[in-house]
Amino acid sequence: MQRILSTLLLAAFCAHAETRPPNIVVVLTDDLGYGDIGCYGNKIVKTPHLDRFAREGMRFTDCYASHPNCSPSRTGLMTGRTPTRVGIHNWIPMLSPMHVPASEITIATILRNGGYDTAHTGKWHLNGRFNLTGQPQPNDHGFNHWFSTQNNALPNHRNPWNFVRNATPVGPLKGYASGIVTDEAVHWLREWRDKSKPFFMFVCYHEPHEPIASDPRFMKDYPSEDLSYTAYWANVAQMDASFGRLMAELDKQKLRDNTLVFFTSDNGPARTGFHPHGETADLRDK
Repeated sequence: MQRILSTLLLAAFCAHAETRPPNIVVVLTDDLGYGDIGCYGNKIVKTPHLDRFAREGMRFTDCYASHPNCSPSRTGLMTGRTPTRVGIHNWIPMLSPMHVPASEITIATILRNGGYDTAHTGKWHLNGRFNLTGQPQPNDHGFNHWFSTQNNALPNHRNPWNFVRNATPVGPLKGYASGIVTDEAVHWLREWRDKSKPFFMFVCYHEPHEPIASDPRFMKDYPSEDLSYTAYWANVAQMDASFGRLMAELDKQKLRDNTLVFFTSDNGPARTGFHPHGETADLRDK
């Protein structure tokens, strides 16, 4: 993923040397399996928005995460470095001393220094002391605006209470995590971004990571004797609907033609927990 971003950014800046540089949106899901969406072979989960995105865009079929779990993979994506060289070797628990040092240069920092407005919405997971002193926060790593959680949405995806906006806790929210994250991204695009500048937006959905909570309007589409499957499949569909709404907003604002959009997962599906149902399209253990 790091090489893809570097290559396309270079190409984009060269192509737009005389005009406005392209906007960049990176959408990162949490524990989504390679085979969890329709365009990669899933026959159960309905993902019409991602399927359309795949049809109309480019698939990176040989793109690999930099690590098999969360914080290191996100570190690799943000810095372009092997995560262990940055000191991130495992997922980061709350209040852990582990963090991405302020000295590390992230893609957000590079773009902000290059004249971009920048925003992060969703899961952060690059420090333990989130929104506390002693460790860098999203603004220290290049984001002018941030609406984030340290790790998971708590107590689960429904009505989370642990989001922080620009260092101020937001308190209890109504809705489901991917919808809330998308609401913030849409509001930033409409009201808060500096429209005189190109933008970089990092949208990090919590779905389908545990603890899962899925909207009943999606669960009704996936009846199963095992409700854990119903919840998981609906959770992926829930995320797809949010992604579709984000893309629709780019279209509404006539931004799509000059915006590079990337969609990926941090590390593939979980193998443990209450909902270990992510699919790998026959790649598991190979």
